[in-house]
Amino acid sequence: MARFRRNRFPPLVALAELEPGTVGIERAGALVPPLLEARRVGVRTLEGWLVSADVFRDVVRSALPPAHDPATLLRIIHRPAGLERAARARERLLSVALPEPLTDELALLWDALQGVAPWGLRARASFTCADPTIAALASLEGELVGLRGAHALQDAVRKLWAACVYADTLQVLRAHKIRDLAVAILIEPLTPVIASGTVLTEDPAQPLHPVDTAQASLDGRTPRRASGHVVCAALGLGSPVIEGAAAYDLVRLSPSGELVEARIAAKTQQCVVTEQGVCAMAVPHAKAVRPALCQQAQEQLLDAVNKLESLGPGARKLDFLELHGGEVCVTAVERTYGTGWPEGGTATTVWSRAALSESLPGVPSPLTGSLAEMFEEGELRETLHGLGCKVPRGGALVRRVHGRYYANLSLLAPALCELPGIEAAALAGVVGSEAAQALRFQSERGSGASTLARLPVAAARLLALQRTVADEVQSFERDAQQQRRWLAEMELAILPDDALKTTLLETYDLTQSTGRLLLTSSLLVLASHTGLKAVLARSTPVQAERLTQRVTSGVGDLDSAALGVALAHVTAIAEKDAPARERLLKSPLPAPQELPAGPTRRALQQFLDAYGERAIRESELMTARFAEAPEPVLAMIAAGLADEAVDPDQRLSLARVQADRELAALEARLPYVEKTLVRALLSRSRIFIRLREHMRIWMARTLNMLRIVTLDVDRRLRRLDSSLTPGAAFFCTFDELVSAVGSYRVDLGPLIRLRRDSYARHAQRLDPLETFVGRPGPLPLPPLGSVVLHGAGCSPGVVTGRARLVGPRGVGIAAARRGEILVMRSLDVALAPLFLLAGGLVCETGGVLSHGAVLAREYGLPAVAGVPSATTTVQDGERLRVDGDRGVVERLDA
Repeated sequence: MARFRRNRFPPLVALAELEPGTVGIERAGALVPPLLEARRVGVRTLEGWLVSADVFRDVVRSALPPAHDPATLLRIIHRPAGLERAARARERLLSVALPEPLTDELALLWDALQGVAPWGLRARASFTCADPTIAALASLEGELVGLRGAHALQDAVRKLWAACVYADTLQVLRAHKIRDLAVAILIEPLTPVIASGTVLTEDPAQPLHPVDTAQASLDGRTPRRASGHVVCAALGLGSPVIEGAAAYDLVRLSPSGELVEARIAAKTQQCVVTEQGVCAMAVPHAKAVRPALCQQAQEQLLDAVNKLESLGPGARKLDFLELHGGEVCVTAVERTYGTGWPEGGTATTVWSRAALSESLPGVPSPLTGSLAEMFEEGELRETLHGLGCKVPRGGALVRRVHGRYYANLSLLAPALCELPGIEAAALAGVVGSEAAQALRFQSERGSGASTLARLPVAAARLLALQRTVADEVQSFERDAQQQRRWLAEMELAILPDDALKTTLLETYDLTQSTGRLLLTSSLLVLASHTGLKAVLARSTPVQAERLTQRVTSGVGDLDSAALGVALAHVTAIAEKDAPARERLLKSPLPAPQELPAGPTRRALQQFLDAYGERAIRESELMTARFAEAPEPVLAMIAAGLADEAVDPDQRLSLARVQADRELAALEARLPYVEKTLVRALLSRSRIFIRLREHMRIWMARTLNMLRIVTLDVDRRLRRLDSSLTPGAAFFCTFDELVSAVGSYRVDLGPLIRLRRDSYARHAQRLDPLETFVGRPGPLPLPPLGSVVLHGAGCSPGVVTGRARLVGPRGVGIAAARRGEILVMRSLDVALAPLFLLAGGLVCETGGVLSHGAVLAREYGLPAVAGVPSATTTVQDGERLRVDGDRGVVERLDA
């Protein structure tokens, strides 16, 4: 290959022919120059070949229509015309003819490497964005692995070029004033990989330097942390990402390389490359709980870190591969500091999805996301204003980070503290320690009155709000029931377009009204809970949260508990129906119509008629409801039949008896004033919980109504454009969906395909931490400790039992048995029937006031929420001790 010259750059050049400092980001992208520097100081890297960013620019100039280049798109991406052009640019880049010199070089490269690359070739995008934190926030990364043949290489080049015109990527770059973007591509041969991972030369878990933190908030930069290294590693090319989670080992080292602590994941799958491409393969049981990296690989990584430190100070992130023989190759080096904050934030802004992860878990579809954005930025402000809270104008309350929605607590917390009963310390208690410190400081500025002095006034205001909200709920329910009946009686397929459009808008308005009342009641639950906790903290500060949870459990008449009770009754009928019982205990599970005619089949149909609008992850409009896909319902019945029968009514009454007992003991030792306040706030708390759970059920109903109308719109869109696939409507925003009814635009197809691709890309990323300050770290790093896991105790009690992992969408629920500890990503209330079987609950997301936590307390189940990486650390079948009082999960077999 020709050597690099200043004014002449070949279409494909070997990295070995490039000298450090002779090629910059404008031609090689941000990935390549640091690798050249690493090689210069003796760090081993992979052999590679570079497709210059100049080739991308030439193709953009010659093949894209005018005003479809990245520079123009960055200026107009916030407008509808910008979105349409980005979609057209992507379609054109995916089918563009590559320059003949490049196709010739790629063919020669494959001929030369196919004998030395058993896993094929890897192509990686190298974008011309100098700030790595902005690039990370914009999801500027991409790689294709297992490429075989010249045509596969050419397609990979096109796909990686097209990755620069994702709408959300361009919007992030525009917000950070990036004016242009180009893509270079690095091509590398791959031999079988033993392990892979990342090294952080600065430990994000180490405390911030106090002096530097204050100065950093003024400078708008990231504060410095104490020294230390973190190594994250997984087998093969990594664990597959499923619903935002993946299993990887986490090792913390001192600056000198000594082991501080390790968290070894239960690795059940690894990504490898076969002739068919990248696939997930089962990990042999013997390797599942062993460290992914051998000792020699760890030593080589530390040596690489020491060599890179000779290039200058600053935190870095290293990606690496461990090859056979323990040899390590560094594949990427980047700085982990810069100015890549989410739009509207700074270095000290607290972002959290603790309150959103239950309603919007993972990456929502574009339609669901657009509804959420419209609601959060509009209805949320209006609701808070109606409750007497002041929210600063101009700031963003909600922003997307890697496709997930995060709330700006630095704006919301001071507003929420104006609600009666809510104090800054109570809000800070629902987020991580570092975030809590920043949030408490931000929320407490200017607060003066003591908690106890404000609480009598708070109790009176809550009583007035209770009456107002109860009246609004009654009025809403009358209208909603009528509209629900109308929709059930409609034949949507025969409606003219104008009538369907009207129905769509009316259903949307009903959904927004439901959301507003749900939000109002949720805020009042928060206010009454924190107010009650503040009173109890006067006499028992350490046990205040535990006592608050105990006395507010056993609410009774909770709508969200009815699903579990109803299915338990269906299971009891099936237990006595021998033909149905026998069929349900066989694999595979039958469809409802395949059950023998009899009482079980009738009871199941009645259940689906009553609860068919429910679903696992039902806040996502794309999710099929139980009436459409009843497999989870049948799996929960099968789980109940495989063990002893459960009496749900007894479980519910026992929780109320225990709560009354706890309250009586508490009142016996409280002074008169505090006792009166406790009674008033407890009464308000129970009423607000009932209201909230009632509106939670209505939210499921109205979302199902909106889904029904959307599915009819989807059928019409596909009839007008045969290139669209089922579910296309869920990849439109709501405004686009309304305008598309009866007036479909030919340019909607490219936009839908662009969004499908972007959705899949974000879904394959790891979830960022639930709460972070400034910006998400380079990796979501859970706290260390493989034996004792910490979270938030959200339902009191202590229990010991075998772990039962419940996967995404309820995978594995049929195998659950009575008394087991369910370990899952979130406490989805659609799994309420399974909660009745469980001995305890452990989940990665959520908090003490989540719907699932309230349900756990109603059933009297010890539960711990917010346990990072629980599903990838705990192994199926191991013994756990769950302490719902202290928020601790002990792995007894570890």
